[in-house]
Amino acid sequence: MVTTRIAEQNWPRYFDANANLFRGRPSSIEVIAPDLGAQRVADGVVLLGISYDPRERQLDVLLEGLDHRIEKPQELHVARAPDGVVTIETIDGDGRKTILRIGTHAVPHR
Repeated sequence: MVTTRIAEQNWPRYFDANANLFRGRPSSIEVIAPDLGAQRVADGVVLLGISYDPRERQLDVLLEGLDHRIEKPQELHVARAPDGVVTIETIDGDGRKTILRIGTHAVPHR
C-alpha cells in the first residue's frame, strides 16, 4: 500500500478526476477526535461522491442517506492498493482525523 499526501490546491482537481473510482462503492467513515475518541459515522454505505469547496474550505463526502462535511481540513492523505484507493484521511484544524475507507476495505453494513 502506498500513501500520498495531496496538496490542498490539488484537492478539487483530484476529486473531480477520480469521481468514477469512488462512486457506488461501499464505504465507511470514522472520526477520531481528541476530545471524543473514535466515533463510527457510517459502515458499508454506498459512496455517491466527494467534493472540495476551496472558498468555504469544506470537504463533503456524500454517502447514500448521509452527507458528511469536514470543515477546514488541513491535510489529506490517500492510501492506494493495487486494486485502487483504499482510504482517504483528513486532519482538520481542531485535530480531528476523518478516515474514509472505500470499497472492499470498508466495514460491512450490519
